[in-house]
Amino acid sequence: MTDHQGTVLVLKNPEIQDLVPMTEAIDVIEEAFRELGEGVAMNAPRARLRVPWKDEGGQYYFNNIMGVVPGMRSMALRIDSSFSKEVQVAGSKRRVYPGDFVGLVFLFDMDTCNILAIMDDHFISTLRVGATSGVATKYLAGKEARIMGLRRSGGPAAQKGKGLQPDEGKPRAVCKGDERANRSRSCAGRDCGRSRSRQRHRDGSDQHGRAGRGGTLAGRRHSRQ
Repeated sequence: MTDHQGTVLVLKNPEIQDLVPMTEAIDVIEEAFRELGEGVAMNAPRARLRVPWKDEGGQYYFNNIMGVVPGMRSMALRIDSSFSKEVQVAGSKRRVYPGDFVGLVFLFDMDTCNILAIMDDHFISTLRVGATSGVATKYLAGKEARIMGLRRSGGPAAQKGKGLQPDEGKPRAVCKGDERANRSRSCAGRDCGRSRSRQRHRDGSDQHGRAGRGGTLAGRRHSRQ
């Protein structure tokens, strides 16, 4: 934090990666949602700028998100600066973000209006995704629920798996994603299956990728990695 001389804390990705336990992040996100529902906290729709850049199909991308939580006496501004390009994957167009990107979170003290910290957002962003899923699971999932569905299997999905409350045990996870390594990581140590709808589509047995009743809950198992 800032001291009397106005020093700003700067945190890089390696320092942030394991800094905050998921259980603590869930509590903080829940408090922020509560204040938002009460009309105390505020956020604003994210603003994005995209312009053609470099190669054909390439874009420069800038993103900013901001919010204030009075109960924590904090305001945060997140910005991202990156480059994307359009590629063909399995016969369809997909926008990818090659290489790394610049992502920063600026944290301000509402009492003094001073900036407290400047932080890389790589791990903060995925931690927030996981904690948000943890709050949703706490209030929306049935107590007997033992199957967790993940639509994708990239980095944020891994944090979603960790975002389940500890007292829920380790339910089986069904991940809709192509990369085996990603699916294993996303399951966060849980028994993990692959979405049958994606498997059928790849096998050609169902061109619309539809699963039968309960199909997404009976995916192909694979070993943990």
